[in-house]
Amino acid sequence: MTDIPSTHPITDMLDTPAFDEAYLELTRYAYTRARNAAEADEVVSDTVLAWMQDLRAGKCIENTAGYLRTVFERRLCDYLRRKYRREVELSDDGTILETIPDDTYPEERQQMLLEEEAVRKALGRLAAIYREVVYRHYVKGQRVETIAKALGVPVGTVKSRLSDGRGQMKETVTRHLQGETTPPSVRAAGEAMQKEQKNFTADTRPYSEVSYAPKRVTIGIWGNVSQKGEPFCYVESLIAQNILVLAYEKPISIRDLSAALGIPTPYVEHEVDILVRGEMMGRTPGGLVYTRIFMQTEEEGLGDVEAQEALAAEIAPALWRVMEEGLAHLWEDETSATRTYSPKQTATFRLMLANQMIGNLLFSPEMNMREPDVTPLPRPNGGCWLATGTVYEYGTELNAHKYSCSGPVRINYVKPPEREGELPMQMAMMMDYQSLFGTTHWNYRRMKYSFGLNEILKLYASFMTDTVKPADHRIFELIPEFEKMRILRRDDGDEIRLDIPAMTLAEWDRWEAALRSLVPAAMEAVGGPIKALIGRTVNRVPDHVDGRTAYLHTGAMGCLIPATMKAMADSGCIPDVVMGETPVILVVYNDGQERWVCP
Repeated sequence: MTDIPSTHPITDMLDTPAFDEAYLELTRYAYTRARNAAEADEVVSDTVLAWMQDLRAGKCIENTAGYLRTVFERRLCDYLRRKYRREVELSDDGTILETIPDDTYPEERQQMLLEEEAVRKALGRLAAIYREVVYRHYVKGQRVETIAKALGVPVGTVKSRLSDGRGQMKETVTRHLQGETTPPSVRAAGEAMQKEQKNFTADTRPYSEVSYAPKRVTIGIWGNVSQKGEPFCYVESLIAQNILVLAYEKPISIRDLSAALGIPTPYVEHEVDILVRGEMMGRTPGGLVYTRIFMQTEEEGLGDVEAQEALAAEIAPALWRVMEEGLAHLWEDETSATRTYSPKQTATFRLMLANQMIGNLLFSPEMNMREPDVTPLPRPNGGCWLATGTVYEYGTELNAHKYSCSGPVRINYVKPPEREGELPMQMAMMMDYQSLFGTTHWNYRRMKYSFGLNEILKLYASFMTDTVKPADHRIFELIPEFEKMRILRRDDGDEIRLDIPAMTLAEWDRWEAALRSLVPAAMEAVGGPIKALIGRTVNRVPDHVDGRTAYLHTGAMGCLIPATMKAMADSGCIPDVVMGETPVILVVYNDGQERWVCP
């Protein structure tokens, strides 16, 4: 830095680029040392005045920057001593070593601390578009024109955001100092929710219960999971889970989310951005955010358990007869993979067939469980799903009910094209049903290494075909854990084998087609009592939920599928089922067919 010559007239020095540079450096330093902008500006003015007086007195200043900084520190101490009557101890270079507060005016000091805390909290609660300009202008001291250029917006937009930001901060600070923590918008939303007596409610008060007793959310999907484990990977943090809870009933501002969670806005915005990109949440044109997936409590999701158990016991024999008669030709096929199954694999496959049959029946157009045109939506990274979040109160055990289940999650492994002009090829598929029959995908992430479902599918399929191999060989270290889950086993020669059913894509196509063809017969046999129970439950689902009509009767049949499967096992229709040791998983693989997948 070029020093300012002391021989120049004072007025000329103030108009030089060198002074501008020195003044700018001093100002930047002042904002790092002072408590606020007003304090920094006042002390900087005193510092410049002292500098001018020394120059007039003929003092030779060789290091202007160092001189200004030293004078600033001393003037700052003088300022603080005058304002708070503190004793200040300085080092030789002017650095504050220790400040000893004088409690002559403790009430004034306490009020100042409260005001500072309120301002910091208010700034942290501002949404990004307001926080950015307020921080740049009032904390960093940037001019409006500089901010507009940096952000690429008009000057008028910056001024408008500054005005809105000041207004919001004033409201927050006033409420804080008056002891009122609930913004009117949040309070009104909470009152409206109570009046409407909605099925699912969330406390959106600042520092509400979710800030110290966060709820837990588990995700289930209808459709196919995405290649990177979406949507499950989006809700691994408690912050993301509780954002979905708070934004479910109606769109909410980032500011109000931040207040309810008791977390500064920047951290909330980061989580919201991830959820919006992952299509778990959406944004209104006005910047409010809302949850796009269906949310329910565990009790709402299960429905009337006793009524469904009674219905399951009633319909299980008749439904089983429909399946046995309609699928007999496939069981008798000499080329079927089922001819090689062990008793456990056969029991597992029969459970999967029952699961698919009951699901096809429940969601057939005749049942009116959902509109016929509602289907899973295409998602990023090759997924196609609609998701449901189940909400658990703080401190309760997740999925503790015997009928808590998930899936079947359908996982596809698609091989990318090897040459230009080719299409991707389906190499393997897995249906994985977490239920009372056995532990599956809920336990995968608790293993020594955490792998996505796609990589686990590759492991399973590798036992059936050489064309599919896991990418990460560490997964083979987990074989003992898969053995404990009864998914893999060792044969008499100590070779590792699948302990779950597997078949080719072509054969599974035939079983699926046969199951779909049996829906009319199943409807005639057991449809009446099922429709009667469905009609007893009608949910209020927000308009912004994806596929909302699919969830109007969710909960009516929340545990009918596993209850009916259990009734079939208990009655002997499906023998060799050991509860907790018969995980319901089916692996399907490509045995050399050209199964092209349209992008």
